[in-house]
Amino acid sequence: MVIDQEHYINMQEAIEKGQNPAQKLGGWATKEPVNSIADMRNKLAVTEEFKPNLVEGKRNKFYVVEFEVQPGVGIREGKAGSMYDYKTGKVLPGNAQQMNFVDKSPYTNPELFKINSTREIK
Repeated sequence: MVIDQEHYINMQEAIEKGQNPAQKLGGWATKEPVNSIADMRNKLAVTEEFKPNLVEGKRNKFYVVEFEVQPGVGIREGKAGSMYDYKTGKVLPGNAQQMNFVDKSPYTNPELFKINSTREIK
């Protein structure tokens, strides 16, 4: 899963409060490698609207979170469709295999998501 700086900070704050940081994860993930911001944009078709490069004039940071999903989580799987990014005027191809958590998400059932690692991508 790719998260932005705001979600990363929210995860760190949850840890400091003794809460499960998985509750701050989003609803979409992929098993395919995402090693750069270019991968995030092109493979997953993540537009600037959803994850902007700049937030309040400062460079946004992006992180890959690797985690395990425990039994009982409902998912839908499919290919990321292409998206037109209105901010850049480019078509983002997508086509990475992705999953959407539809039943028992990280937000509603964080105990079913075990975070293994988080790393920044550039």
